[in-house]
Amino acid sequence: ALIQICIIHVFGPRKGVTWNMNVFRQCVRQLFAVPAVKSLFHAPNALPCSWLGSQTIARRMLPFSFSRSLKVLPSVSDVTTRSKALQEVNGEIDKASANKVFAVVHIGGRQFKITTNDLIVINRIKADIGEKLVLNKVLLTGSENFSLVGTPLLSQEHVKVLATIVEHNKTAKVIVFKKKRRKMYKRTRGHRQDITVLRINDIELSPTLQ
Repeated sequence: ALIQICIIHVFGPRKGVTWNMNVFRQCVRQLFAVPAVKSLFHAPNALPCSWLGSQTIARRMLPFSFSRSLKVLPSVSDVTTRSKALQEVNGEIDKASANKVFAVVHIGGRQFKITTNDLIVINRIKADIGEKLVLNKVLLTGSENFSLVGTPLLSQEHVKVLATIVEHNKTAKVIVFKKKRRKMYKRTRGHRQDITVLRINDIELSPTLQ
């Protein structure tokens, strides 16, 4: 609305012209070609949403050189709503019991939903029995009243999953039998996959969301 008032003030009201989006964009481009207006709007390098509406419309309306550097600021209501939500989530993280917290971790190309004191079986890794590990690839964590979802991973500042290697073992034997009829061909093979058993010691959450 402010830009439209400036256009009408500079160029005058256009009689017989319907104010559709194309006409409005042309007028905006002509308006920003004026040196005084260009210097006025170029200095802050950021315009409130109430001036230009959505970010997409603003970038399409404005000249290319100006819209490249444009940063649309969130409204006050959006900032307050986000801050309240973060405070509530941080409070729930403080209240969360270790036994009720869960997480989804990515290990060796597979995903596991885990809680404290769980045992998970993964493919063999090179580490000694009793060695403690920190599982870095945490995709999601949460409790009864909140959930934190990574994009795609969560930062270690917010969540840490601690685990201990319990044992190295092999799975039960799987028989692989092949036969081709009338060819006198039969093969029987067995396979036991090397595995490692992990115990989840703790899921540490930090109420440091900002």
